[in-house]
Amino acid sequence: MNPIEIIKADHKKVESLFKKYEELGDKAFKTKKDLAMEIMNELSLHAEMEETILYPVLKDRFNKEGDKMVEEAYAEHGVAKDLIAELESLDPGDPQFDAKIKVLNENIDHHVKEEEEELLPRAEKELAREELEDIGRKMKEFKDEEAKE
Repeated sequence: MNPIEIIKADHKKVESLFKKYEELGDKAFKTKKDLAMEIMNELSLHAEMEETILYPVLKDRFNKEGDKMVEEAYAEHGVAKDLIAELESLDPGDPQFDAKIKVLNENIDHHVKEEEEELLPRAEKELAREELEDIGRKMKEFKDEEAKE
């Protein structure tokens, strides 16, 4: 299984959830909360999957310049996690809720662009097909386990 396809599918799913959120009316507080929770859950699981399965391999295999890309990806995940923690403590009726969702969306858009245009192509170039397949298998197992819970 190709880990790049798994990652890009997750990216598309979250992008779709953010679009649905943007289409909601100002007073759709319950729906906003439910959708925000789904977004935050998807992002948290995706970040955990990348940080425990993919990023350590890339950090080990990339040269110094590649290491910077991996470190930046970890840092971007950290920003997203901080925003998620802030959102979890807010009520959807709070004016900061929509603002923080927008900032989270912008942060994720930036992260996805860098990951898909720089980090993942580099991974495909640096790692052997067998290694990529092994990473993909581990990612699929991770996602299957999470789906059971």
